[in-house]
Amino acid sequence: MYDTSLKRKWDWEAALEYAWKEGYEEGLAIAKGEIEDKEKNEIVHKLEDKDKIVHKLITIGLADEQVAKYAGVSKYFVKKVHASLKEK
Repeated sequence: MYDTSLKRKWDWEAALEYAWKEGYEEGLAIAKGEIEDKEKNEIVHKLEDKDKIVHKLITIGLADEQVAKYAGVSKYFVKKVHASLKEK
């Protein structure tokens, strides 16, 4: 039982790390001007989904600092989403 939980945790962390690295590389490419407008629009659409990602991480029960780290957003953004969840 413990081994299964540990593997799930590692799989989850690996998936988040991969997603963060992918986003980081896209951000660098935008900053360098290597991405065209069509690709920029797709990336902006991905950024709009950040609140959904943060929402899911919060509902899992992670602390705000962990959510910010894994989602690649600021602690302020996490607190804002957390506050909107409490209102509902």
